[in-house]
Amino acid sequence: MRLHLVFLFALLIFVSGCIGTGNVRVDKNNGLTVTEFSTEPAIAEAGDNVRFFLDVENVGGTTATCVQAELFGVDGWYDALTGAPLSFPVTVAVPQRGLAFNFFNGNFNACYFDATKGQQVCVGYVKGAGVSLSAFLGDSFLAFTNQFCNAANLYASQIDPHDASAKLLRFQQTLTPPLPERNKAGQSWVAEWILKPPILPEGLKVNYPVTARTSYFYTSNAQVNIRAFNKDEFKRRQITGDPAIANSPMVIDNVHAAPIQIVATRGDNPMIINQDINLGPVEYFSYTFELVNTGEGYPLPTSGLDVPGGLGPATESGFVFAVATINGPGAFFSNCLGQTDTEIYISSSIAQNLVKIRSDKRAPFGCQIGIDRTRWISNPVGTVSITFQIFYRYYIDREVSVRVIGPERF
Repeated sequence: MRLHLVFLFALLIFVSGCIGTGNVRVDKNNGLTVTEFSTEPAIAEAGDNVRFFLDVENVGGTTATCVQAELFGVDGWYDALTGAPLSFPVTVAVPQRGLAFNFFNGNFNACYFDATKGQQVCVGYVKGAGVSLSAFLGDSFLAFTNQFCNAANLYASQIDPHDASAKLLRFQQTLTPPLPERNKAGQSWVAEWILKPPILPEGLKVNYPVTARTSYFYTSNAQVNIRAFNKDEFKRRQITGDPAIANSPMVIDNVHAAPIQIVATRGDNPMIINQDINLGPVEYFSYTFELVNTGEGYPLPTSGLDVPGGLGPATESGFVFAVATINGPGAFFSNCLGQTDTEIYISSSIAQNLVKIRSDKRAPFGCQIGIDRTRWISNPVGTVSITFQIFYRYYIDREVSVRVIGPERF
């Protein structure tokens, strides 16, 4: 009997552990996900309160900042509290809400419009000042987007209360990611709107599609390690049949679950470097990488013509920028998106052209890597590492339909 009790107790522990772990949602291909977008009631007539309910959860690997939810497709509806008609401006609800980035001659500036000060606020980076560009961006990006979001949120709250667009904006400063190792789910956020449908003539029954767009700032980090041998070492290992010198596909570790990821599709692995400087000071290798959109949505411009409440959100892909860093004996980018250095900045204008995501959601780009031969004369084996940090604003859409019927006449 005692043995049965011990077995039953162990079974309960095992089952409860499985349930707890199963409650933590993790998605390697997404940052935020919409767990619910619903409306109640689904059939309404003039004067009814229609509630739109949006539930969002972070299922990715990093913190989402400046989370914003907007409703589209409710032009002609009415505010449930005041009864005032929802009329929409022809410009964005939060003017000058965009982020501006500039990288020139090693100097980097990032600026946003601070509504509390009525002016642009900028942070700057100077190459060679003791901090790498990737470290600077990694340390400041979350804080910077939070400041931007706070300014935009405050500006929205100060808009004329009769401006319907302000009533359709919802902000959340951050949503933290899940920690499955601690059985901790990602942070969730709920937004809701209560509106009244348009007044229709008697007998009309019209379906109104309503879209909730959730946008947020996110980061993706990835790294690839490429084995490298000088030619003499390669020959020695070739004679002994060492499998380490066999050509193999490159594997990029995307260290955080995220909707934008990097993959390597072409290039030598390992690198075989001829250390004979009579052939020239540098040996070159060509690689092809791809920005891949694995998520449910698309990158979004930081500023655009999205007007909450209008017929629909804009669909232009946009705000993505990245930093790539290379490390290894004598390694540098000799020509990667037109840049030469050990650290390059992939600007938003370049990345936007890359990530006008094609139908297959992939955006390839090539990089030529240079290796200083003199560094490999006495260096038989090593590793060349390439690290990518990607920063972007991303959106996901969900749609519901409300059937509006004209009033009955008695």
